[in-house]
Amino acid sequence: MTSLLRAACAALLIAASAVGCAPVGALATIDDAAAQLRAAEEAGALAKAPYEVWAARAYLDNARLARGLGDHRGAAAMARIARAHAADALNRAVSAPASAKAAPP
Repeated sequence: MTSLLRAACAALLIAASAVGCAPVGALATIDDAAAQLRAAEEAGALAKAPYEVWAARAYLDNARLARGLGDHRGAAAMARIARAHAADALNRAVSAPASAKAAPP
């Protein structure tokens, strides 16, 4: 009986610790996305990849909002999308010729 109780307590402790990590994981993902976006903006991505920059900003704003509302999974998901858009913007800014501008819609 005591081994069953110990196993139940161990399982409960593991589950509780996993739930406690969600806010930290979301914050780290948001910070990564923000850093990627800053790098893209510093590389001149707003002129060369405006769609990607604005998409990254919008998803990052939504990630911060979701985190503030306690939706840590949603925040992390939005931050991952923001990070992907920011990475695309950075790649376009770095690989585009200096005189290249974004094509008009």
